[in-house]
Amino acid sequence: MKTKKELSWERKLEQDIDHSHLTEEEWYMVGVCKPYTMTSGKRLLHTFNTVKELDKNNIKGDIVECGVWRGGQIISAWLANKTTDRDFWLFDTFEGMTPPTSADYKINPDGSKGYAHESGKAKAGYDQWCRAELQEVVSNINPFIPQKQTHYIVGDIRQTLKDPKNIPEQIALLRLDTDWYESTMAELIHLWPKVVPGGICVLDDYNSWQGSKKAFHDTFGDTIKIHTIDQVAVWFKKE
Repeated sequence: MKTKKELSWERKLEQDIDHSHLTEEEWYMVGVCKPYTMTSGKRLLHTFNTVKELDKNNIKGDIVECGVWRGGQIISAWLANKTTDRDFWLFDTFEGMTPPTSADYKINPDGSKGYAHESGKAKAGYDQWCRAELQEVVSNINPFIPQKQTHYIVGDIRQTLKDPKNIPEQIALLRLDTDWYESTMAELIHLWPKVVPGGICVLDDYNSWQGSKKAFHDTFGDTIKIHTIDQVAVWFKKE
């Protein structure tokens, strides 16, 4: 008999993707990863199938995620190839969100700006917003990814990226999911140059938090073509 939690994510998944078209491997992956991510089923499938495509095209480099929550997206990347020799880099405070700035807001249905610092979650404390502690994330990931291939970079990413030893030499897949303008800018400045030709970058909140979108356009202008994953996330390629 399925638990309430299992039934809950299955209902959400049915609203998100046409699960009748999933392969057995994809269905297994989503079932494993969905409890550990707030991202959509489409975004999980995108990560999973992107890694397969990178392998197929012999694109070298590691997997990097900035803002990992409970680790679901990283697990999906590993499940795409359980024998991969790629390393997995997980950047997070593991203590919730950093404070937003005035650039961080959503567009409400009435056209007004919904500032992050005015939200109910913010009033409860940024340290409780998207909080998943390191010990929990490690316990979620350890049954899947070998410890020798995982790198947990703990702290405010605006600071941790200043240390060169925290940055891999080559990146094949870069997922940016820290929501805010300043953190996303830091990620693009320090990590995008390490993405190899043919590598993929995902901006998880492009159509959600305006600071994330602004960071992209402040970096690239309109020089890079973006592709839609779902109603929120986009991806783009290093040519």
